[in-house]
Amino acid sequence: MEADFDSSATAVVVSVIIANYNCASYISDAIYSALNQSLRAIEVIVADDMSTDDSVARVKLIAEQDSRLRLIEGVRNGGPAAARNHALAVARGKWIAVLDSDDLLHPERLQYLIDAAEHDDVDIVADDLLYFEDSRAGSVRTLLQGKWSKAPFAVEIDDYIKSNSLFGRGPVLGYLKPIFRADLFADPSHRYNENLRIGEDFDLMLRMLANGARLHVYPELFYFYRRRTTSISHRLTEETISALKAADAQFRTDYPALTPSTVTALDRRLATIKRAQAFDQLVGALGRFSPLDMCSAIASMPSCILLLKFPIAARLRRLVASRAKETALGKDEDNIAFVSRQRIVGRTNGSSVYALSVVETLKAAGYRVHFVCPSPSLFGSWPFLRISDAMNIFETISIRGGVRVGKFIFAIDPRVGLRALLVFLQTALLRLKVLRNPIIQKAPYSIAVPLTRRDKLYLAQRLPSRADQLLFDYAFLTLTRPYALRPDASALVLMHDLFSIRALQFERLGQSDSVTQLDITTEMGLLGQADAVIAIQQQEADVVASYLTPGRVITAPMAADCVNEPSVGEDDRLLFVGSKAAPNVDAMHWFLSEVWPQIILLRPNACFDIVGNVCSALVDIPAAATLHGLVDDLTPFYRRAGVVVSPLRAGSGLKIKLIEALGFGKACVVTSATCLGVEQMILGAVKISDTADSMARDVAALLADRKDRSQLAAAALNIARATFGREKTYSSIVEFYKTRVK
Repeated sequence: MEADFDSSATAVVVSVIIANYNCASYISDAIYSALNQSLRAIEVIVADDMSTDDSVARVKLIAEQDSRLRLIEGVRNGGPAAARNHALAVARGKWIAVLDSDDLLHPERLQYLIDAAEHDDVDIVADDLLYFEDSRAGSVRTLLQGKWSKAPFAVEIDDYIKSNSLFGRGPVLGYLKPIFRADLFADPSHRYNENLRIGEDFDLMLRMLANGARLHVYPELFYFYRRRTTSISHRLTEETISALKAADAQFRTDYPALTPSTVTALDRRLATIKRAQAFDQLVGALGRFSPLDMCSAIASMPSCILLLKFPIAARLRRLVASRAKETALGKDEDNIAFVSRQRIVGRTNGSSVYALSVVETLKAAGYRVHFVCPSPSLFGSWPFLRISDAMNIFETISIRGGVRVGKFIFAIDPRVGLRALLVFLQTALLRLKVLRNPIIQKAPYSIAVPLTRRDKLYLAQRLPSRADQLLFDYAFLTLTRPYALRPDASALVLMHDLFSIRALQFERLGQSDSVTQLDITTEMGLLGQADAVIAIQQQEADVVASYLTPGRVITAPMAADCVNEPSVGEDDRLLFVGSKAAPNVDAMHWFLSEVWPQIILLRPNACFDIVGNVCSALVDIPAAATLHGLVDDLTPFYRRAGVVVSPLRAGSGLKIKLIEALGFGKACVVTSATCLGVEQMILGAVKISDTADSMARDVAALLADRKDRSQLAAAALNIARATFGREKTYSSIVEFYKTRVK
């Protein structure tokens, strides 16, 4: 792990300033979200505004652990503007970032925005705000919507003023939490107005823009804005509104040479401030039930009555949030959100079997596990998913872009159905040899596609109420952890495969992986986003442990569901079970072209059952081989098979179908790649053959000899029971969640 940045020895890139007043409930999470930035060369300055709770003690405790955190204690309660000015006076960074004491930062935020600012040579940068409610069941939304959320944009002074009308339409850009070049604060006028309790951010930015500063906004969801109350009307008192009007007048005095368009924009903003003042008077009159004062307020600004929709909407939000909290999904700490982009509909492939097996164990331990998929890419080229009974272990199933009807989940986007039709027609034309090469390429492997803005927003909407704990399916999803908006939630990641190793294996075969290309540094960075990594076999666990801090790797091989007795199966019947993942497709191409012909020479009556989605990737199948595709129950196939083969030449992880075959008590012939990481654990339980000649001889010999098959099958079942029992393999996962409760 990277050591903490020593701010005393190296230049500080960013100073993160936090004004705090009685925010003990949230200050620690805010500070940690700043300290845990990928950009390490930072300092965090907490300026306390005479808090009366224990927030100062909490800050001091964290400061003892990380020298990058400093505390400034005020001598009077001057408001957030005064506290920020105190922090600015001692800040040493080249850039200044503002963080409210109850908000959170995405770990990549500072690095991303600083890089963008330096690339575009601008003075002030900001990102989008993701609003979330304290209730965990409230609404989640963004500040920027529509055209504002599509691409980066520059903000000129007139547009900035227009966007900051009180109770106006469109995004209020004054809510942005900008990052400033520290040089801007060399100008004495660039300070927070300490007379303002609200609107101080707008006033500061306005002065900087008037002096020629350049502001760019990048609509990334990197700042998480906590809504601790559901109405802003209580903040617009006569005192705060008068302060806003005074600040507006002072700005006009300080900048007499404003353009006519800027003056017009300021006049329109002033009109909205006056309307807010009339609205405050109306609300006060309603509270006192004074008809005369109500009429007076409405007469002074008739349009103020329209603003009543805001407190009414706020009251409704409170009611909805309250009822949602009453019908929470489960008691504290017993919900686990399983975040996945796998096409998990049942036990259809090795990685699905493994994931469902882990979830079954967690359910048995008393957890309510929720399946959450943030991306419609899960559908691939199919317009629907058929959910098997195996998915009933999930408390809820949520897939973005899908609607459930009984056992089916249909894609909402009609383009998915159209693509499915075109792919079907293309497949038919390819088989008829009308087409030589495919025109429509296969849909990308969903587990590794880049996350979109809508994916992240979907997670922020679904996870807070489901994620007392987190379980990520593959390393690619650990980057979504911040969007759970649950700093209190611990997170595990099911690694499945070490993709940086897979890439090298495929390279040696002159092929490329079907998923993605990852170097070891990038992969370890992804895995490191979780609190601990679940490795499926010891060899990969050792690799990960050499990169991460001690205690952050759990080795949990696939658990075997064992039959009562070993099965010798039928003479001359061979079985392979697999998905259409690249390692399986390569294995079948090699086996059918180089191994199977030799087996037929030795055992002319041999037959070969191929089961699973791998069948859809195979053509020109020999007469003695049968493609069965995806089946609901594998038991009959395993029972009849005399020998099970796994001729993989690439791929990391633990080969799930190997453990499955051991649990069925079958004689197996496998390659070294298949038993990678468990070689010593399965000694004597399988035949290992790595060349076409040796594999053909071993398979043919077992097909002919029931006694040898019986002995190997019995050894396989004994190993499965002794080494891959469910309690033994998954106990560390359950223990992690039990002991990480905060």
